[in-house]
Amino acid sequence: MLATMTAAATSPGITTVIGQTDIDRWLWPRPVAALYGGGPATAAKLRTLRPAHDRRHR
Repeated sequence: MLATMTAAATSPGITTVIGQTDIDRWLWPRPVAALYGGGPATAAKLRTLRPAHDRRHR
């Protein structure tokens, strides 16, 4: 899980164009949901596990 997220966050060009919070917001649910089989229930469950500071930006 960590390796997938790190690879996505450190891809060349992404961090310079988008801020780190944007990367967390857009890329965080995808690799994790893929590992757990995806699906709406998994996505909803993962949203509740996100840190509180991530919810402040919405």
